[in-house]
Amino acid sequence: MDVTSVEAFSGALKQIQSFNFAKTLVLIGSSCDGEKEKILSCSQLGEGRDLSEEAIIINSYLPAGVNVCGLFLPQSSGTPLSSYVTEMISGEIAKKLFPSGRVVLLFTNEEEEKLEEKAVLYELESGQRTSCDLRVVSDCTSWEQSVLIFRIRSELSMKCSYKNKSELPNVFLLQYNFLKNQLQSPSALYHIQQTSILIGGLPNSSSSSSSSNVMGPLSPSNRIQDVLQHLQDDEEDDGFGVAGGKKKKKKTKLDGQVLDVKILFKTGSAQTKEEDAHIPVVFYNDYPAEMHHLAMNLPLDVVVMAPASSPLSHLSSLFIEGVCRQLRAMEICIARHFEKHDICKPEAHHFKPMGLHHLLTVVYPSGVSDQDLESTRQSLHQQFILPQDRPLLRRLNSYLFPEEKMKHVYLMNTHIGLLPSGVSGGKQSLVQGNYTYHHYMQDRFNDDQWGCAYRSLQTLCSWFKLQGYVDCSIPSHKEIQQALVDVGDKQAKFVGSRQWIGSIEVSTVLNQLLGITSKIMFVPNGEEMAMKGRELAAHFQTQGTPVMIGGGVLAHTILGVDFSEKTGDLKFLILDPHYTGGEDIKTIQDKGWCGWKSIDFWDKTEFYNLCLPQRPIEL
Repeated sequence: MDVTSVEAFSGALKQIQSFNFAKTLVLIGSSCDGEKEKILSCSQLGEGRDLSEEAIIINSYLPAGVNVCGLFLPQSSGTPLSSYVTEMISGEIAKKLFPSGRVVLLFTNEEEEKLEEKAVLYELESGQRTSCDLRVVSDCTSWEQSVLIFRIRSELSMKCSYKNKSELPNVFLLQYNFLKNQLQSPSALYHIQQTSILIGGLPNSSSSSSSSNVMGPLSPSNRIQDVLQHLQDDEEDDGFGVAGGKKKKKKTKLDGQVLDVKILFKTGSAQTKEEDAHIPVVFYNDYPAEMHHLAMNLPLDVVVMAPASSPLSHLSSLFIEGVCRQLRAMEICIARHFEKHDICKPEAHHFKPMGLHHLLTVVYPSGVSDQDLESTRQSLHQQFILPQDRPLLRRLNSYLFPEEKMKHVYLMNTHIGLLPSGVSGGKQSLVQGNYTYHHYMQDRFNDDQWGCAYRSLQTLCSWFKLQGYVDCSIPSHKEIQQALVDVGDKQAKFVGSRQWIGSIEVSTVLNQLLGITSKIMFVPNGEEMAMKGRELAAHFQTQGTPVMIGGGVLAHTILGVDFSEKTGDLKFLILDPHYTGGEDIKTIQDKGWCGWKSIDFWDKTEFYNLCLPQRPIEL
């Protein structure tokens, strides 16, 4: 295969730079187009672990289709590899760890203390080293458009017996090995929902080809992306509550598609060639009376990021790899926590921390609080080189798939998709993370003409909730008013009134209900807002929280700024709570309810107070 370049996303290079190019790191990537290796992120080597052990651990957190793909070495490419590194990237184990058959090696330019502009591809089969160009990519769009995401959700029954608790780790291991064998057997089928396509497990030794792995309207030689052409809507309602008529094909595109997959098992089919000759097979175990029995349903939730241009026959191995990774992670989770928390059901949670171009899947024990899992999260932050000052892997930070976003009553992240601001040479500094848009007349509540600051406050609260800092509902107008009464800021008659609130009250409520502190910025008039570009840019770069601004009788939410250091030109990204229409993102963006505003947006005769919520420092 002719590989002329290796692509590395800028986020991965920033992770390497954070160690000043002085630490050996594991590279995580994919070769989705079959030609170029793509380096998506990095991970630290664990203390005392070799690459083979490290790769198994790292891969258990990654979606199938994303793998450990190489190493960053703090030396120049001209320096001979140490025996330690050579041992890590050779041998039979390495061939299992690197499905592409090659290992990517990145080096430093020691003289200039930066990354070399060349990468080295080490071929596992021949041991040959090939130098190729290193291309830095800042936009992840091409990567996201080259994969199709599958989500496998099924419950597997696990049953085991043991005499005493000390036997449980070995019993769990045996059960997981049994489940893995079951999921890899010819009896396992993976049904891509809303299609008639079935992907089989690994064929048994009597299968002469991979054709048995794909059942339905497509053949193994079709591309994975061809699945989209066979997606169908649910049967249409005939008006009498009965589904009828023909199914209607969806208009689909690759970017953003997540396809659900269910695991099925063929009945009357054995798992091995030997069992085929003896169906039915009955197993009977005469357990002693003092044995304890455990039955548990394991909720599998597996993500696969499949190369869209690869043959459809590859899905079988990707699906199996994904479920086996998660079963291994669940086994580790139960074994790790059963002594302290007894036997806990493992649950998979998916995350996409800012800066990563792929998902991470972490298995947490149900019933164990986030507080008790802080040390686990801390080690994961360190392993995947994530910021240590913000929660990124709490359950509340779980990634929202498209179908889950659709369930939200409120629109989320309404600024995504806006056209550029038009500031020449400007640098955008935007809100970091998710928020929901709160505006007049929502929640079947009429607050037209008086509730804009309340709605802006609700947007601020949604940010802290969606970032995992708090686990509480978005406060209503009455709850906001009651909080101000409770701290002595207002009299009891304020509750239920239609009185306005401003930035000071917003900061008070954030502190009272969420424990969040804020900075207040005072601006004497709208014209002076032109001088606040640098200060606001610093806020969004360091804190990343939305800002509430009040002036006169109006309140707005600032989601970011586009500021030119050279010319001083400035525009503000405004989310306007005065909107009274439905949740129509096109109207909201086209009519400017969420959009870029120039300095003329602010009234030159009014003073303004800005509430800048501060992000707590915690994991």
